[in-house]
Amino acid sequence: MLGSRIHEHKLDVRRGDGLSQVAAHTYETGHDFNFAATRIIAHARCKATRELIEAWASDENSDDDDDDDEGDDYDDDNDDDDEEEEEEEDDGDEDD
Repeated sequence: MLGSRIHEHKLDVRRGDGLSQVAAHTYETGHDFNFAATRIIAHARCKATRELIEAWASDENSDDDDDDDEGDDYDDDNDDDDEEEEEEEDDGDEDD
C-alpha cells in the first residue's frame, strides 16, 4: 500500500498535478522529497480519511519550517523599531 502511494506522489510531481500538495511544494520551492525514507504515521480505511491525515501531517511539518524563518525576521525587525523609539524619546528630552 505504501509503495503504491509513493508511486502516486511521484506521478503527481512528474505531471505537475496542482491538486497534489507534494507536487505543489516541489514546484514552489524546488525541494525534492526523499521517498526512500517515507514512513507510515497512521492507517486509514478510506481515501478521504487518508487524504485528511496526509494534509494534516503536511501542514504540521510545513508550519515548523515557516515559524523558524519568520521568527528570525520578526526579531530583527523589532530590534530596529526599538532603536528608533529610543531615538525619538531622546529627541523629546532635548526640547524640555
